[in-house]
Amino acid sequence: MLGLAACVKHPVQPPPAPPPAPEPVAEIPEDPVPLPDHKPVPPRPKPAPAPTPTEMAKLEPAPAVLLPPAPMVSAPSPIGLDQESVSGAYGAPASQTDAPPAIVWQYLAADCVLDVYFYRDVETGKTHALYVKLKGDDQSDDRLRTCLTRIAQRNAGNGTGGGTPVAR
Repeated sequence: MLGLAACVKHPVQPPPAPPPAPEPVAEIPEDPVPLPDHKPVPPRPKPAPAPTPTEMAKLEPAPAVLLPPAPMVSAPSPIGLDQESVSGAYGAPASQTDAPPAIVWQYLAADCVLDVYFYRDVETGKTHALYVKLKGDDQSDDRLRTCLTRIAQRNAGNGTGGGTPVAR
């Protein structure tokens, strides 16, 4: 049997395949790349050349730009002024009321009503505005300044104030 076993051919197995080669790994430098102290500034684009007169003639005109209205200059407060000075700055009041010990002048503008209270100085006998009252819900300082400015501008524009004083 041994002899027969030697005659039997055994299948030949191929040798095992070698293991795959490892992929190369990028080496990391020991010192990191230095970073700049500040962010680099990109180069500025070159301006376009100015158009020639012929090209300018072909261009459409730019649309008109509306500028905002000039800011209103605030009028001074009447507080501390005598009646003559208040009348000069704001014109004649729309109405005048005696409310002892005060005299109340009322000025009207398109969107505000303002009362100016004058009191007599016992030493000089002159009356001075010591208090102003803005009528309406909005009693803010901005609203008061706006109202005073409108009354003063109206007086400067037509030479009169709120009309002839009328006693109530």
